[in-house]
Amino acid sequence: MTRSFFQYPTGLVGWALLLLRLSVAAALAVGATLAAAPWVEWPVLLIVAMLVLGALTRIAGACGLIAAALIGADIGGQLGLFALLHGLASLALSMIGAGGYSIDARIFGRKVIALE
Repeated sequence: MTRSFFQYPTGLVGWALLLLRLSVAAALAVGATLAAAPWVEWPVLLIVAMLVLGALTRIAGACGLIAAALIGADIGGQLGLFALLHGLASLALSMIGAGGYSIDARIFGRKVIALE
C-alpha cells in the first residue's frame, strides 16, 4: 500500500502546526521573563522569533528544549515543571517540522514523499 503526504502540510494540519509553534514560542517568552538569569532573554528571543516565523524550525525546536530545561531548572517548583513540559512540546515540534505556513516551506518547497 502506498501512502503520500506533504513534508510541509497545509490545511488543518498546517494551522495546527502554526498554533503549536506559537504556543511553544509564547511559553518560552513567558519563561524567559520569569527566569532570574539575565543571559536567558536574548537567546530565547531569537528562538521565539525563529519559531513564530517558522525559520529553521527543527533547530529552533531543539534549542527551545534546551532553553526550556534551563529555564525550568532556574525557576524551579511547579512553574519550572510547566516550562519543562513546554520543552517537550518544543521537542515534538522539532520532530514534526514547521508546516506549510512557515518560512521553511517557502525556502525548501513543499515536497510529496511516497511511502512504499
